[in-house]
Amino acid sequence: MSLISADEAREQSESFDLTDQQILDQISKLINSNSKAGKKSIVAQFLSSAVSKQELAGNNHNR
Repeated sequence: MSLISADEAREQSESFDLTDQQILDQISKLINSNSKAGKKSIVAQFLSSAVSKQELAGNNHNR
């Protein structure tokens, strides 16, 4: 495995984005695996730069 430069890593992280569907898929997987383990809650963390301000505010009701 070759290392990337700091500039390349910075550029990749700044352009990182998740779609609504990717976020829902990740949350669904967490719910599924945690419920199978007998847990009744999950914790999901996403970079604020990867989620729109509208999603963070909870104003995305058009799904």
